[in-house]
Amino acid sequence: MCEAYSEDFWDHAMRTHYEQRVSLFNSLEVKDDALIMLGNSITASCNWSELFNNDKIINRGIGGDTTEGILKRIDFLKNCNPDAVFLLIGTNDLSQEKTPDEIIINYGKIIKTITEYNPRLNLFIQSVLPINTNLFILPPKYDNNTIQLLNKMIKNLEGGRVKYINLYDKFLDDNGNLKIEYSNDGLHLNGSGYLQWQGILLDTYDRFK
Repeated sequence: MCEAYSEDFWDHAMRTHYEQRVSLFNSLEVKDDALIMLGNSITASCNWSELFNNDKIINRGIGGDTTEGILKRIDFLKNCNPDAVFLLIGTNDLSQEKTPDEIIINYGKIIKTITEYNPRLNLFIQSVLPINTNLFILPPKYDNNTIQLLNKMIKNLEGGRVKYINLYDKFLDDNGNLKIEYSNDGLHLNGSGYLQWQGILLDTYDRFK
């Protein structure tokens, strides 16, 4: 009984938080030439504009988000003219036991929708990060082999103004796991992890400078 109550409480808390964030984001103006960071908690947890000392960078990450969630909340791109969108999504889909084949269908829809809304923007599709199961409290429902398969599929969606960024390989330790210097839970990033990500993006796109 208590366990069921706990699950209901956290489901409700996550859902209401998600709805609050979407409502807020839809109420905010996106300035021309903005750089939009779009994704789940891994994106949401970073202070991007401070990290790069660049107020054109805006955070549109929400904890717990999935490819389906992204697809439902990107209507805001209809009425703005950002310079670029940096998308990182897929981890929560995998944790919900979605297969890479299922995830990539939504991924393709997201890309199609964004590029139709803004044909001139640059869309960067970033690889899903590796995990380190040694740091997980409970074993995850997916592994790095599944992530690599999904990343290969994401890379295949590259073309034109849609460009792939390989984060995965640059976060690995010698055993093929997420380096413990970048995370304390095997999934989310700490300060060193975000600095590593920052370096990759600086090498990728000069508008971050």
